[in-house]
Amino acid sequence: MTSIDFGNCELNTNKNKLRNIGAVSLVHGILESKHGQGYSLISEINLSYNYLTQECLPYFAKLCDPSFIQVKNLNLSFNALGSDAIKILEPIIPNLTVLNLNGCKLNNSSMSHLADIFNNERVLLEELYLNNNNITTDGFYRLIVQLKTHNRVRHLNFSHNDIASDITTFSTVQKFLCVNSALEYLDISHCNLNEKAGEAIGKGLRGNRNL
Repeated sequence: MTSIDFGNCELNTNKNKLRNIGAVSLVHGILESKHGQGYSLISEINLSYNYLTQECLPYFAKLCDPSFIQVKNLNLSFNALGSDAIKILEPIIPNLTVLNLNGCKLNNSSMSHLADIFNNERVLLEELYLNNNNITTDGFYRLIVQLKTHNRVRHLNFSHNDIASDITTFSTVQKFLCVNSALEYLDISHCNLNEKAGEAIGKGLRGNRNL
């Protein structure tokens, strides 16, 4: 088995409710599992909408030994994980290729923690879902400054965040789009953009050859 999916969506009538106790037990199971080659085969974990809170995150952070743990895709979306979620998950994040923290009550402080993680050249993230959080222009700016020259992130979702509240700061997106050579998909829908934001994006796209 390589994938564990306990995820829910808003329309589910029979929702899973693992909560912290179930999630922690799951992590313990992965840590204690032994495959014939001496490592876990689990590469994908989906616990979307499972009523998790910040208290379970230190256990997920233990899934950080690449010589034993193969987890590459972690979906904790729509759980009330709070602003320190990324800081707590820092040990595991560099080894992931997909991280979904959609609707997890992240804020600008969370983006500062994530920007610091991207200072590490070993970060493997290719897909990053940060939509439906409490991120404003300041948090958006802190992250894209780091992503300007980070050549792995191909898919970035910032939708449903008020990232253009300060249009002067938001205009830095122009330079980001000009110099980033990896990004293939950028979702900034439902972000309260205005005509000036559109102009900055348009100017940035003139120098981008991937989007």
